Parts: sequence; C-alpha cells; structure tokens
Amino acid sequence: MVNPIRLKKLESLVKQRVAVLLSQELSDPRAAFITVTRVKIDREIQVCKIYYTVLGDEKQKSLTAHMLEHAKGFIRSAVAKVLHTRKVPEIRFQYDDSVEGVLRLDKIIDEAAREARDLENRIEEEDAGKEEDAGLQGREEKEEEEKKG
Repeated sequence: MVNPIRLKKLESLVKQRVAVLLSQELSDPRAAFITVTRVKIDREIQVCKIYYTVLGDEKQKSLTAHMLEHAKGFIRSAVAKVLHTRKVPEIRFQYDDSVEGVLRLDKIIDEAAREARDLENRIEEEDAGKEEDAGLQGREEKEEEEKKG
C-alpha cells in the first residue's frame, strides 16, 4: 500500500507523461485530439485508469479507443520510466463522459438565462406600455377638466 500523498504524486506524473506522449510523441494522427482528464491508480499500484476525452463524434471516439488499446504497451513502458516503482501498473483507458455532462448543463443554463432575459424584456415592455397609456389617460382627463372649468 502506498501513502495517499505519494499516490497523488504518481497520478500526476502519469497524467503529465501520458498527455505529452499522446500529443507529441505518438505518431498516430488519431491521438491529436485526445485530452487526458484524470488518472486514478489503486493503492497497490496494480491498476492505473487513465480517463480521457476526445473531440469528435461516436466514430471518432471508437477509433480513439481502438488506438489507445493498440498503444497500451508503448504507453505502459513510457509510464514505467517516470514512475520509478517496483511494479508497473496495468493501464486501462476509460472514456470520461463527465465533460459531455458539463457541456449539456452549460447549454441548459444558457437556455434558461436567455428565456429569463426574454421574459424580463417582455415585462418591461408591458410596464412601459401601461405607463404610457396611464400618462395619456391622465392628460386627457386634465384637458377635459380645463375645458369644463
């Protein structure tokens, strides 16, 4: 078992190394739009889960997952060089869909804010129209009183 502080440092090292590896050292063009979002290593340093996102549609996600599985050995050997531990963990790649969830929430919040602004504008326009009508009505009453008086 590894100290939790040491574990966080190892996770940070792996994340940094894999991100550089995917963006600069891997010759596969499918690796260009991959972002490593987080890394989790179990306390026994047996399994290292690397969470990633990729720009593109479902086909692009599938191609990227296949590419990562194919490059797993190469990535594991690169990770071994920076970890300096007795054991090298098994690498598992996991697509991180939390980013998509955040984007969906942002879209919902933007829509709600836009609807609130539209509603506020309509209310202000209605209030302005009522004040204008009340002003006209008040002037007409004053004019009638002046004519009578």
